Order: sequence, then structure tokens, then C-alpha cells
Amino acid sequence: MSEYVRITTDPAELMAIASQISARGKALKDRVATINEAIAGHESPGEVFPSDQFTDPFAKTYKQESTGADGKSTTANVAVRESALYCGQKLQDMGDFVSTAMMNYGAADDEGAADIRNTEV
Repeated sequence: MSEYVRITTDPAELMAIASQISARGKALKDRVATINEAIAGHESPGEVFPSDQFTDPFAKTYKQESTGADGKSTTANVAVRESALYCGQKLQDMGDFVSTAMMNYGAADDEGAADIRNTEV
């Protein structure tokens, strides 16, 4: 059974919105990458959380086994960083997908209109 999409606005408007989503996804990804580098830099010199009554419970949670947004097993601290990056990529992918879909929709609509115009009555 066919399913139809009803677009009540101009496909170009939807493409513009999709482009903004994609751009914001890229901006998020770039910003998160910068923050992730800074976090990794703070963690790399050695043990960031020296053992005491306050840091032990936090460090246990911070480094517990977890699953990231990509489904891979890692530690909680890495999962949070990688998942934030993943969200930016998914926003970018979603914007690109909608832009491509609207281009295809517009082309199919134009081809359909040309076929109708060329039909003999």
C-alpha cells in the first residue's frame, strides 16, 4: 500500500530548515570535540581523582562500565563524551537527509508536472 507525504509548505523552506539543523549539528560536533580534547588533556597527566572520602565514590561512578550512544561498551566518562559527539553527528546527518529528501521530492514533483503538461487530452 502506498503512503503519501503531505507537504504544506515550500520544499525550499524545508531545505533551509534542514540546512540549519545540519549546520547546528556540525557546530555542536566541533564544540564538543574541543571540549572533549580539553577533558582528555586534564585527565591525561595522571590520576585526576586522588583517593579520599569524596573522590572515591565519584571516581567509581565516573569510570564504571557503560554503553555509549553508538552501542559500544566503555567507561561512563568516555561514553558521555562520545555520545555528545554522536548527537552532533546525528543532527548533521538528519539535516542532510531531509535536504536530500526535499531535493528528490522537488525533482519528482517537477517531473510529474512536466508529464501532466505533456499529456494529450
